[in-house]
Amino acid sequence: VLKKMHVTYLNKHYDKLILNTWNEWIWKEADAWQGRTVFDYIGSHLGYRFLIKDVRVTESKKISNEMDISIQIENVGFANLYQDADVYLIYEDEAQHQYERRLDVNMRTWNINCTQTICTQVRKANCRIYLYAMLKKDRRQIYFANHYDKDGRVLLGQFSVTE
Repeated sequence: VLKKMHVTYLNKHYDKLILNTWNEWIWKEADAWQGRTVFDYIGSHLGYRFLIKDVRVTESKKISNEMDISIQIENVGFANLYQDADVYLIYEDEAQHQYERRLDVNMRTWNINCTQTICTQVRKANCRIYLYAMLKKDRRQIYFANHYDKDGRVLLGQFSVTE
């Protein structure tokens, strides 16, 4: 029901009986939330919740010293993102020099239960590649549902190039 209503938040004044009931019910679906409370599940799905589902890297057929990257992201939350945001790819080489590139995507179009695919290229090298996002208006971090580091970046992969 909350997903159909595209609920983005519930405050502490919401029906306390319902909140307490959700805190007692255990999530029984066979997924990452199994065994946790319904309250925890709902709290983590209010609004948008972007999950990086797959990352594929292939050698570029067009440019010999580049890799093609395809990133699949699903909005598993109850609603869409309503503010403009920027998505960045961070490329960190062996010397830990970082190169950042804003990707040309519109996160507001990432609808619930839909998977988006971002395609881009990076220079072929030994490197780590991260993804992160932030709101344009106030530069607040958007956290993905995946594991992220202290800077809110999701590690997409560590790549070793062999010649």
